[in-house]
Amino acid sequence: MFGRLKHSDFDPVKAPAWSTEGVQAQLSAIPLSRGRSRRVIEITCAAGVASFAVSDIHALLAKQRLVVESVTEEPLLYFCWPEGADPKSAAAPVMKGIDGDSVVLVEESESTDPVATLTGSSKESFADWFEAFGERE
Repeated sequence: MFGRLKHSDFDPVKAPAWSTEGVQAQLSAIPLSRGRSRRVIEITCAAGVASFAVSDIHALLAKQRLVVESVTEEPLLYFCWPEGADPKSAAAPVMKGIDGDSVVLVEESESTDPVATLTGSSKESFADWFEAFGERE
């Protein structure tokens, strides 16, 4: 279902971008070898632009994984549920004050503050957008 597609088989422009205050998501593709592409969700935020594997976002929203890492490294971002933060990490104390039904975007940096927090209607609208466009083959 989330396999690699040939670049010609996937047109991310057909899906509208999603946005909320400080965060934008859009479907994209990153090139692999032999003319193939990997579908990704490209996140634009105050920390920069990073891409997440579609399968990782699916697992995160289904709570099959509590933390997912961007497939791009500059910046290295993580989407996580608050309970997914490593108790030894600098972000752990901040996560304790965040609603457990939120999805948090954090950057691997010295800062412990989240880049963005999707909660309530913003989290639901992101999940709805992903369900409508992110899982399409």
